[in-house]
Amino acid sequence: NPDEIKISIGDAVFILEAYDDADVFKKLDALNRARAIRAKIPANVGAIKIAIVGDSGIGKTSMVKSFTSIPEVVTSDSLPSQPFFSTTRIQDIKASTIPAHTLSTGEDPMNITLVDTPGFGSQMDAIATIEPVVAYHRAHGHIDVCVYGILHRLKPVDLEFMRRLAPVVNLVPVIVKSDTLKPSEIATLKLAVLEEISRANIKIYSFGLDLEDLKTLARAGVNGAVPFAVSNQVSLPSGTVNEFSALKDAIFYHHSAEIRLLTADRFTKWREQRVDREMAVEARERESRARREREEAERRVEEDRRQREMREREMRDREVREREMREQELREQQQREREMRERELREQRERELAREQEAARQQQQQQQQQQQQAQQYGGGSPYGQQYGQPQAYQAGGQPTYGQYQSNPRPSTSPASPGQQFGAPVAQYAPQPGAAYGAATAPGVPPPGMLPNGQFAPRSSSSQWTGVNQQAAGQKKFGIVKKP
Repeated sequence: NPDEIKISIGDAVFILEAYDDADVFKKLDALNRARAIRAKIPANVGAIKIAIVGDSGIGKTSMVKSFTSIPEVVTSDSLPSQPFFSTTRIQDIKASTIPAHTLSTGEDPMNITLVDTPGFGSQMDAIATIEPVVAYHRAHGHIDVCVYGILHRLKPVDLEFMRRLAPVVNLVPVIVKSDTLKPSEIATLKLAVLEEISRANIKIYSFGLDLEDLKTLARAGVNGAVPFAVSNQVSLPSGTVNEFSALKDAIFYHHSAEIRLLTADRFTKWREQRVDREMAVEARERESRARREREEAERRVEEDRRQREMREREMRDREVREREMREQELREQQQREREMRERELREQRERELAREQEAARQQQQQQQQQQQQAQQYGGGSPYGQQYGQPQAYQAGGQPTYGQYQSNPRPSTSPASPGQQFGAPVAQYAPQPGAAYGAATAPGVPPPGMLPNGQFAPRSSSSQWTGVNQQAAGQKKFGIVKKP
């Protein structure tokens, strides 16, 4: 067939059906020839860090043991020896490819670091396991290669895991437990994995070949390219595909310089991004602090305004309360004054009523006394009336004693000599200021004369008053002393 092209890579001979595929095989052959020229010196491997990632139970820890068991490794940390050991945390295993007698002064003998990671397994939330592993790769930006194990098929969670890892590390997918698959199944699985990775737009590290070249090689069934098919078994039956040595050589010898360069470049970008993020975070924090300070200043201004309004409101309320208190006190004072005036008016009315009652009582007593006197003397006692004799003053037209009774005029003068009972008073009564025995003016009763016609004794400290001494059982007038 003129369209077929024969090409040999190592001991294998491949027949190509298109000239485009021939370029891919020529590229792979050139890579293999360049790799063969380079010397494999374990001491020159240098420092390299490899992470083994994937689902639970796919043999990640066994792959770490395979790396520590290669001839290049002269010493390594011990690993758990349980047959069913399952990693539950991220742990670093140190190994060395540098013989002790070739170590430089101060050189770290453990130049190989293998990172064993837990798998997501059958957990309900696989992201809870994936995110810490991705965060570990972000925090440790100097991880050179991440080997992602795929068992039998590529699951959606595997794609999500690789999608998160690809931006932060050189991602190399591999097919694990290749001893359980036939060579044709491995080629089919390789092509399916590459197709899924291409559709998901996940960037992987392909050791000098692009993704389309890898798919071409997978369709042709050519081994020695990504994704490598590896097995952790020591002795394998004939015809079993195991590309672990090709993976180890590509990492340690053929592409170690490129891997470190990509790692350094990625670390530099990561550092710049981190610095930019830190600067952005710091700028946001400054802006946030400035905003908080402005808000705090505005809050203080608003608080001062509220406090001022509150003080003014309290002052107004206090003035209103004081005014109300003054008005209340004024009303109470006016009420007290009204009550006092009303009490004084009541007391005054009571006093006036008491005076009126006392005056009425005295008037009643006086009327009773007058009635008693009128009953006792049969209409009044004239001056000079005795022993049933007729009233001399009435006969002579002179006033009687009853006419002067309301305004008696006491006197210390004795009766005129020779005055006879029944004789007219004008004949015997002396005048005021006249000599003893002188006659008074006609019609004026003698001073000190009693109704019985006798004169009462004289006293300088007493007031002459006629009383009816009925208590003594005698019907006569006497002299008493008023207090």
